[in-house]
Amino acid sequence: MKNKTLIVALTILISVSLIIGCGKKKSTAPTDEDQIKSLLESSAYEGGFVTDDGTTTPYQSPSYWPTGIRGVTMPDTLPQVHFCRRINPDSSSRTINVQIPAPGGGSGTALVTITRNLVGLFYVEQDPFDGPPPDYTRSIHDVSTRKIYLEKMPNVGWRIVKISPAEFVTQNPPYTITINQIEAWGSSGTYPKFTLTTADTLLKKNELPTFASGDEVTVKVSVTVSPDSCWAFLHRWGRVWGHHRQPFFHDPGTTYDFTRTWKIADDNIPSYPAVRHAVVDIIGWQALFGDSTATYNSKAWALPYIVKSSTSETAPE
Repeated sequence: MKNKTLIVALTILISVSLIIGCGKKKSTAPTDEDQIKSLLESSAYEGGFVTDDGTTTPYQSPSYWPTGIRGVTMPDTLPQVHFCRRINPDSSSRTINVQIPAPGGGSGTALVTITRNLVGLFYVEQDPFDGPPPDYTRSIHDVSTRKIYLEKMPNVGWRIVKISPAEFVTQNPPYTITINQIEAWGSSGTYPKFTLTTADTLLKKNELPTFASGDEVTVKVSVTVSPDSCWAFLHRWGRVWGHHRQPFFHDPGTTYDFTRTWKIADDNIPSYPAVRHAVVDIIGWQALFGDSTATYNSKAWALPYIVKSSTSETAPE
């Protein structure tokens, strides 16, 4: 009798275990969209940067430059005006739209559109000698758009094949700022001059701006703006000092052509090949020098660039 009871109990226990086991959800593999989004989060090409200066103090400069010295022009300012952007993360957002397959592409292709909605404030100090607080504060509402083309490689998975600049555009601007052309080249002449005329261009990795590790890089930008004027600024990111912004120099004899140089060595790159990011940022004259009635207006193109220590190196994945 005891044996019969034991057999019945075991039978019930096994049945219950089977029922519970069948009720459990089976783990599912990540979808293609999940894999693509995960890749973008870790990729050096997309970048998580914005034109945010991360401060509300127009005097703020990279940490290795002296700060708080009244009347001294910091390297990220113009002599006549200091400024900074502060993007509010609580009012801003990022949307990633994944199309599989990519429009016009076949199986194993995808097109990603990344849209950032950026809301914040633009702080302006027009008299660098009188100290804080800022003279004027202007509202910011910029939207940036970037497209990335991917392909699914056998036994490898999704890989970035092409990438467009991220274009930052002020919404409902008082006038239009147009970036006509950006050129960039290294002093060694090791790699071809880079030229960009539209922000919706999808570039292969070997078409991105590429420089040698010892290069001095020259960047030229041509702009059209009416009825106002403008000035151009260059944003870069270094391993040691982080975000760094510098004004371009106006080309004599031109209306809105600007030039700026920097040395790749200043980027403090620990290993090669490396992917870094730069932004050409055009700001309306009224936003910088206008009174309390002036409004903020800007257009910027952001793009990764590649630095190599040898021509035999290939662009990072």
